Amino acid sequence: MATLAISLILLIAVTLITFNVAKVGSVEQRISANDVRTLTAHETAQAAVEQAIAYLNANLPKINSTGTGGWRNVASTPSWTPCTTSETALPCGDGQTNKYGNTWLRYTAPNQINLPGSPYTTTVHYLTESVGGAVDDQPRMIILASVIPNSDPLAGSAVIQQVVKYFSLVTAPPSPLAALGKVELKGNISVHGNPSPAASFYPPLTADKPLSVWSRDNVDVDGSAQTCVPGSNCSGANKLTDKNTNGGDIAGNDADFPTDPFDYVFGVPNSEADTIKSQSTVLADCSGLSGASSGLFWVTGDCAIGANVGSADAPAIIVVEGDFRMNSNNVFYGLIYLKGGGNVTLNGGPTLWGGLVSDHDIDLGSGNYTSRYLDLSGIPPNSTGGFAKVPGGWLDTYQKPVS
Repeated sequence: MATLAISLILLIAVTLITFNVAKVGSVEQRISANDVRTLTAHETAQAAVEQAIAYLNANLPKINSTGTGGWRNVASTPSWTPCTTSETALPCGDGQTNKYGNTWLRYTAPNQINLPGSPYTTTVHYLTESVGGAVDDQPRMIILASVIPNSDPLAGSAVIQQVVKYFSLVTAPPSPLAALGKVELKGNISVHGNPSPAASFYPPLTADKPLSVWSRDNVDVDGSAQTCVPGSNCSGANKLTDKNTNGGDIAGNDADFPTDPFDYVFGVPNSEADTIKSQSTVLADCSGLSGASSGLFWVTGDCAIGANVGSADAPAIIVVEGDFRMNSNNVFYGLIYLKGGGNVTLNGGPTLWGGLVSDHDIDLGSGNYTSRYLDLSGIPPNSTGGFAKVPGGWLDTYQKPVS
């Protein structure tokens, strides 16, 4: 009997231990499953944030545009609408309280991103601070990605926030004419240089002289071509350099000239130029450009400027793969980048305010042309650039997403 009693006690003990182990295992399995669901929801939300940043960078011309459909056009539909202090739903609130008041704008058409095979509905919202009721020209944006399960009641959910900032990738040239190759100035050409170039240009420039032309190769001045004191009538003492006189305002044969001028201007090596092309408005030619044209354009053929293009406040940036021509008394404001060996023809008295940069020789022929330096440090809003994450701008404190 004693043996039987002991056996029963041991059996009961083993049974209890077995049940306890099974219970612990079940709890751990549930905890592990919950962790997986939570991580999956957060990873899905993070993937949506990455897609949102890619979307912003792929649509820079639209985001920076004040034209029809542009994000900076307050009359556009969909549009940016001020948050109200009573809104608690995303993105102005967290589902329970208001977080962003009427000094913030929300985009009225949030993106629903369908990730392949995902069991979630993923919605991306955009927020930005209001500047005169519109989007800033160099906006800081808050991306909110909301992940809600489609049908599985046990699936995880999440809302994460990522702050991104628009950064310019354009470095304007320090002179109205710049070339990797040789520059030949001929004909009746007047160049009004940069009156305040960087100190690193002295020498080769003479003290207190402007920077009119910058090149890694020779700069030849012939015919009636001349460089001038900026803003002057270019006569008498206002004339600096001509075929007979070196006015000390040309930096030719400069070993410090960048070997990859595309990288210098756009911040991307020439071998990766398609990165900039993908952010541009791609055109076959320049026939459709006008004074209202601003932003970044990529012309796959020849570019003939047949009208005034751009303005001092909203210049145009044009990458030209073919030949470049300006005729008549047309005025261009902005930057021309000659890529790949195209020729330049300037006739009829046109004026280029800004800069012309070439990755090869420039022969300005025998036309009648005026080049005037324009400080293009204000071109980021109307040029290329990109959105990048702001350090410390990631947050996942939202726990209950609201559709």
